[in-house]
Amino acid sequence: MFEHDKLCRIELLPVSLNVAHVALARGKEFAAISAHMEMLYAGFDTKLKRQADRLIWQA
Repeated sequence: MFEHDKLCRIELLPVSLNVAHVALARGKEFAAISAHMEMLYAGFDTKLKRQADRLIWQA
């Protein structure tokens, strides 16, 4: 999401990829993907917020 030509928000939707099939990750799979993404973002001193079925970065 952009405001005044500046990036202010990113939403990540963890998904499960299978041959020719994409689905939102749920339950344990969502938790595992989310934890991994949070760890990767933490390396850049960036925090993600879990909200329902997504992860959100807010400026």
